Amino acid sequence: MNDFQSIKKYAERDRAISKNVVDDFIIKYGASRGRLDKQVDNRLKRYRHVIRKMPENWDALLKSQMITYDIFKAGGPISAYLNHSGVKLRSQDELEYLRRQAEHPWTFSFAELLDKPYPDMYRMRDLFTGENYLMYSRGMTQIRFSEPNIKTWFFLMGLSGECMQSYGPIMHFKSFGREEIAFFARQLDAGLETDHKVADHIQKQPLPYTMLWSGSQIPHIIHKEYAIQHQHAEYFDDEFDAGPFNDRFLAEYTNGLYRFQLPEWSTFPHYATAYYHEKESILYLAAFTRAGFDHLKEALNQSGYDLPPEPHEAATPGMISTASDILRKEIELNPFDSFFEPEDDSDDDDLEEVNHFLSLLMETINSNKKPDIKMMAEQAGIDYETASELTEQVMERFGGKLPEN
Repeated sequence: MNDFQSIKKYAERDRAISKNVVDDFIIKYGASRGRLDKQVDNRLKRYRHVIRKMPENWDALLKSQMITYDIFKAGGPISAYLNHSGVKLRSQDELEYLRRQAEHPWTFSFAELLDKPYPDMYRMRDLFTGENYLMYSRGMTQIRFSEPNIKTWFFLMGLSGECMQSYGPIMHFKSFGREEIAFFARQLDAGLETDHKVADHIQKQPLPYTMLWSGSQIPHIIHKEYAIQHQHAEYFDDEFDAGPFNDRFLAEYTNGLYRFQLPEWSTFPHYATAYYHEKESILYLAAFTRAGFDHLKEALNQSGYDLPPEPHEAATPGMISTASDILRKEIELNPFDSFFEPEDDSDDDDLEEVNHFLSLLMETINSNKKPDIKMMAEQAGIDYETASELTEQVMERFGGKLPEN
């Protein structure tokens, strides 16, 4: 049985030592000896358009966190620093602390909260490695007082006795889960096909993932009981036969491309549609709700396929908007829909308009300005009542300052 009181006491002792030797010494040492501050500044320049929207002190906190990670990460210079005369002058407790960190490299972790066995102690599970660990974090406790419904946490952490301890800004997300983070990772590198590869990429290039904080407070968009989340899957099929589809789908064909729509699931909010591209021999599934995707997959399996249950990609409108902003590119969700004439259905633009309004709202909040709901609703093309409801959801959940550990 864990002695949480002793574990926490050890972690609190480490926290006090860390403040002296990390905050007040090793960061400055790394900046002066290794020019790590200049290296981090150069990496941050790529994301100035995101940083300027964030809370006033966030860039300084993030810079310190990145320098610290560069020092203590796997292959970082901390082991070399321990041989430097300037470092050897530190106290015995501080040197022991630095040696332990050199033996146990610091890592970033996207994680979900499993339970809280003791004050400031949390059992966590990494979303991509599946590792369970015990986390000591006063910052988490502070955040949870004001924001109890956090879906995902993002830490820089190091080992502290029998638990991990967070360091620096604690990112926390209302609607971004494993699927959304993986979607963003594959926008950075399309070759990240497995959770293991995503986990490795986070350690190699954590900075773009920290930028996700800019969209962390955008809530789920829910229409009736359906959460809006873009889903898609893609399969190779060089033996395609359109015949079995005719009994279950509304079928169209143009320029070597089939489109198959489920009569009850092809309109807002589901948009459950399958495509077959003859030249590429690709079967492509797309939907904007999980229910729509599941019904689409079921109908395809009844037509002769044996498709697995999970989509290949899934992302909320909030993640799509946030990723587009961070990467400064338009993310194409469905490469085939533009081949067909648009339907005369006013609902077709609902998701885009709501997404546009949320982007305007988050930009206003992040700039510490009072939202002009009427003006933004008109700009986005949605009605005032819907805009007011969305604003109320976001303002209830929005966390102002970014707590530290």
